[in-house]
Order: sequence, then structure tokens, then C-alpha cells
Amino acid sequence: MLRAIQRHSFSHRPFIHQFAKRNLATVAKDLENAYDVVIIGGGVAGVSLACSLGKKKNPTMQHHRIALVEAMDLSKVKKWEPKQDNYSNRVVSLTPGSMGFFKKIGVANHMHLDRANGYRDMQVWDGVTDARIHLDSALLKNYGVDKGIEEDTIAYIVENINIQSAALKRLDECIQQGAQVDLIEQVKVDGIERYLEENEKKKGHEHVKQDENSAGLDLEDWPSVHLDNGRTLKARLLIGADGINSPVRKFAYIDSLGWDYDAHGVVATLKLDPERPNDTAWQRFLPTGPIALLPLSENYASLVWSTKPAIAKALKNVSSKDFCSFINAAYRMSNVDLKYLYKQINPTTFETACDIQEEYLWREDVAKKAL
Repeated sequence: MLRAIQRHSFSHRPFIHQFAKRNLATVAKDLENAYDVVIIGGGVAGVSLACSLGKKKNPTMQHHRIALVEAMDLSKVKKWEPKQDNYSNRVVSLTPGSMGFFKKIGVANHMHLDRANGYRDMQVWDGVTDARIHLDSALLKNYGVDKGIEEDTIAYIVENINIQSAALKRLDECIQQGAQVDLIEQVKVDGIERYLEENEKKKGHEHVKQDENSAGLDLEDWPSVHLDNGRTLKARLLIGADGINSPVRKFAYIDSLGWDYDAHGVVATLKLDPERPNDTAWQRFLPTGPIALLPLSENYASLVWSTKPAIAKALKNVSSKDFCSFINAAYRMSNVDLKYLYKQINPTTFETACDIQEEYLWREDVAKKAL
């Protein structure tokens, strides 16, 4: 694309200047499948980016065509409304800077902010040595770095669906205000290719005739995104926000490296003791993995417990009462005591050999007397 345009249109001018002047909203109808930006993935990242590019106060992108492609049906997400005392287990921690970004692009206006719970303290400690660190956002003022910090907030715990739903509603608002964004949902990417590159390979880098339209755009050099509904999109800029098995990453030859940590994550939403304040995030690092409790609201918290696969399987199958006892024990008991409690779970039936709560309370009482 750059080679063709530089030869025929603006050989001595930078690409960004031409990009700002020539946009696909003004080309012929036969280019209806050509977009300035194609975003693959309609999750939080993809939809938020579309909102940022398509907002009314973005003159750089105001007249450019944008396509957002998502495999799932987003209608239910868009219509999501929160239910009292019912939280999703999928949450994210937003820094004040990230929340400020959502406010800037108009997404925060559609969020249920009463479910975006800010916390100011963080207690983190080691489960073996008891070495610990206390993070208190109020201390930032003592060092003159409190600019932009709202209400001494370290971060906000927000449900993913709350952000995604708000972003979709904001995207609809942007479209109503004139943003040229096409939401293409319930279709999957079949493949991505670049014709000019493929033709050069086939013809041994011989001269390839360029497919140019009346506006001087060489679409052969643009990535072609083939969808499973038979449609093919041409992208001046292709963005991958499509998760772990990203076809965009594969197309771009971006390697990924990973390995098995021999750990599983257990997530849950917990109802807490109403008499205890819930404005602190708690994290303890155990030999089998960390456990974290993140405040969702006054009475609820989100649990993320990383541990060995066998322990995780057992925790997911015990009764709610025993599960709560294991959580309390994980925050308060020694590794030796925790190992003993784990062994009380039958690995086949997941029934416990003793009353876990009574055993936990007894061991905690003994530990206090020893002090």
C-alpha cells in the first residue's frame, strides 16, 4: 500500500498527511467492504477502542470508516442490567487512570458506577515468613503525588460485563452522533491474507498488476479479512483484540510463548460479615499459590485463588459452608494446618472426614493460646 501510494499520489509527503485528507467514506460504493480500521474482537478492549476512535470529539478519525467484528451475539450484553446481590465472577481491577480513560471516551456515563467499587488499602503478606506490605493510597498526599487520585482510590473492582455493556451503549451513541462504525457480529474470521504478498510468492516476486480504484487506493496491499458468512473486508489498519487464539496475531507472525504453571484459578463472589468494613484488598501468598479478596461492594467481595489443580478441584466441589471455612483458613492458618485440612477431603466423593469449620476454629484457638 505505501509503495503504491507513494509512487502515484504523494511521493514526497508523509503517509499520515494523506491518511488525514483521504478517507474511505468518500470513495465509490464498490468499496463498501473497505475500511480505514478493522477491529477483530468485540470484548472490552475492542469495543472501547471503537468508542475512542468513533467519538464525536475525535476530529482525526471522525470521517473514517471503522468495522468491529465479533463472533458472539452482543445483544444480551448490551441489554444487561444489574441485579441486587447478584454479581458476575468475571471482574477487572481498574486504576484511576483507566477509569479516567472510560470517562474521557464517554463509556463511564453508561456504567453502573454504584457497582464500580473503589478501595484505598491493600494488605499483602507471605504465608510462610509473614513478611508483609501495606499499601495506603492516602499516603500519596504526603509525597505530593495525589493529582488525579479520586477519594484516595488505589483501584476499582468492576464486573467485565458492566464495562462491556456500557461500551456497547456508548458505541450506539457514537453512531447516532455520526460515527461511521459498523458492528458486524455473530460472524467468525475464516482467514486473513494479503493478496500482494501471496501473488509475489506465487510469481517469484515478478511485477504484479495493481488493483487500483478511481481514488488511487491500492487495495491489493491491504489485509483481506475473510468472514464465515462469505464477506471479505479490506483493512487499511487491522487491529487484533481477539483473545488468546488470535487470527490477527497469526497473520502478523507474532509468536507467543507459554508454559504450564501447574496451577488453576478458583473464582467466586463472597458475601462478607456486614460488621466489618470492606474497603481493603487482601492477598496472601501461600506455597501452593496466592489467594486474593477484592472488594466489590459494601457486603460483597471477589475471590481469586490460584492453587494446585487437585486442591482447586476439591475446593470447587465441597459444600458452600466448607468452602468458606477453607477461605478463612487460607488467610489465617499455617501451611501445615492447611495441608491437614486439604487431606480431609475425599478426592473421589469430595466429602469431608470431619467438620471443617469446627476443625478450623479449634486450630485457630490453639494457635492463639500458644501466643
